[in-house]
Amino acid sequence: MGKNTILKAFFFLCGLIFGSVSVFAQEMSFDRKTKDEILSYEKINDGVFTDSIGNFGILKNPQFDIYTLVQTKVWIFKRLKDDFNPQLHVWYYFDKETNELKAITYNWGLFNPSFNPREEKEKLIELTKREKEFKKKYDGLKKVLKEKLGKP
Repeated sequence: MGKNTILKAFFFLCGLIFGSVSVFAQEMSFDRKTKDEILSYEKINDGVFTDSIGNFGILKNPQFDIYTLVQTKVWIFKRLKDDFNPQLHVWYYFDKETNELKAITYNWGLFNPSFNPREEKEKLIELTKREKEFKKKYDGLKKVLKEKLGKP
């Protein structure tokens, strides 16, 4: 399993946990919120709405079933306070039928609809030279989450 896959899985699982954590001046909340509460929360945390996805499948029960997907709508916010490059993007997944918040993920990577690797090759090349920074960021996040939430 690659480092990128492990990192994505780590943050996806964090998004399924409920609670609230502050990581390197970035507030992370896993509480169930309404859409209006999310808009207010992101405004307080300097989050700017960047994109939405009308149909995005997520695992229904990732701990026990890796095949069954739930179709969701996604809202994506970019946190402007974040000084790490690439900046934090918060994904909110809503059930397509009930509009209930199903999951939240925190992504410091390039997994965002607005990123086009064909047009941003230079950025990709630059990022490949920053492995130590990414590892430091990952280790710091892991440490804070373990302190706040306990061992996975």
